[in-house]
Amino acid sequence: MSQEMERLLESTYRDRLPPEGVLRSVLLVSAALCASFGIVFGLVALLDPNLGAMQRIVLVAFLGVFTGVVLPWWLGRLAVKVEVDDSGLSVRLWPFRAVRVPHRRIERVESVTVDPLAEYGGWGIKGTADDQLFGMSGTAGVRVHYRDGEHARRLTILTSDTEALAVALGA
Repeated sequence: MSQEMERLLESTYRDRLPPEGVLRSVLLVSAALCASFGIVFGLVALLDPNLGAMQRIVLVAFLGVFTGVVLPWWLGRLAVKVEVDDSGLSVRLWPFRAVRVPHRRIERVESVTVDPLAEYGGWGIKGTADDQLFGMSGTAGVRVHYRDGEHARRLTILTSDTEALAVALGA
């Protein structure tokens, strides 16, 4: 195996970082509340005398499926996905924003401990265009300093395996 191929295999990194602890509990409670609201609003729609039979069926089916199945499923699958391959770094919180940073733009990578609440206002996708945080839990992460044209930017990724991510990024 060539040295270049070995380097690529060593630097490939994939991780799915779901919420943990309190945040996961909040999301699960939110999912349960969504399902409950779907049931309540569905019953209200069934009993509404101003709606026709077909309108009731469509409304109840939509509310039941969306708030009882789709929304809780989506909240349960919410996770930051991190991938490092030969093209660069990709971070995404589906279905929201994704950030892609080619290797050639990365200037420095460092392991950091952050206080997401104090520094960024919480977990999730936080910060500004020049200083972003992607994280669903924890305080340990990797900070990537990169250039986007003339702009110096920072991207902090909270992860459970900071060493593996830093090595994959060439730190």
